[in-house]
Amino acid sequence: MDESDAVDELIVLYLQGRTTRAQEEEIRSWRSASPENESRYQAFVEVWQRTAVAQPREVSFARPTLSDLEGRVRRRREAVRSLAPGMARTLRWAAVVILALGIGALASTLFTDPDSAAYAFVTEVGTGDGEMATWTLPDGTVVRLAPNTRLQVRQDANLREVELDGRAFLSVRPDPTRPFRIITPEGEARVIGTRFEVNTTSGELDLLVVQGAVAVSGGGREVEVRAGERSRSQAEREPQIETVRDVEARIAWLGTFLAFESTPLSQVAAELESRLGRPIEVTDPDLRARTLTGWFTEAEMEDVVDLVCRAAAVQCVSAGDTIRMTAGSGTAP
Repeated sequence: MDESDAVDELIVLYLQGRTTRAQEEEIRSWRSASPENESRYQAFVEVWQRTAVAQPREVSFARPTLSDLEGRVRRRREAVRSLAPGMARTLRWAAVVILALGIGALASTLFTDPDSAAYAFVTEVGTGDGEMATWTLPDGTVVRLAPNTRLQVRQDANLREVELDGRAFLSVRPDPTRPFRIITPEGEARVIGTRFEVNTTSGELDLLVVQGAVAVSGGGREVEVRAGERSRSQAEREPQIETVRDVEARIAWLGTFLAFESTPLSQVAAELESRLGRPIEVTDPDLRARTLTGWFTEAEMEDVVDLVCRAAAVQCVSAGDTIRMTAGSGTAP
């Protein structure tokens, strides 16, 4: 990571209110060192103000649709794109961080009270023809809805439960004390923490596990579905399990959307490799076991790789067409 990138990251942390006192002093010293530094800082502030997520006190609590929420994020992204090309290049890291906030940050401010020790969260959302949406639930679970999908969510201090009609990809935040339940007309699934796809559009509960395991119920029987396996069941038919050879092809409808939940870096690299079309190597066993949590949508894959390298504190370098992840903080090629 060069000095310019390090400064950019520090400014982003400062604007998020996540810096230490020493880092705040470092920012102040850097700004006062030259007029160019101050101009660069003010450029960051401009982007941040034009793309900032609304604060809870500014939000109407009339229930918005996911289209409304995504429209707000889209307008903020367009504000970034409207900047002069030179400024946009300088602030690429800031734009990627803002992009990573996405609709989930908006949904959290709209529907949860961060000052409350206990909360009750009940709502229903949906997508229309040709519409997809990403939503972060209060517990940190990320949901990607396919077109023509309805989702009802119920969560409190003891319960995590959703009713689904349609198709969705979920990255569930682990919580052994509150297993995550999915209810459909064709059966139920019980999750502790995993990533998986659920599809009810064909009149059955069709579930594919990408990471972790899910217990699926149908026909009076519960079976465990593991990573790389697909289960198909109905209310009166026991789940039938099969191995899926090409998981990525099955979830190709997600497009540029990616979500990781305590995912080993080896698996993160494999999924990025599939999307980017370039080999990504992680040979160090310790690095392969390092985990990552986060989600991205509508971002260039090169930017996602860059952000993953920074978040995982690994050095990413190009060797021909191959990207190698090695120990040490660094940036992607």
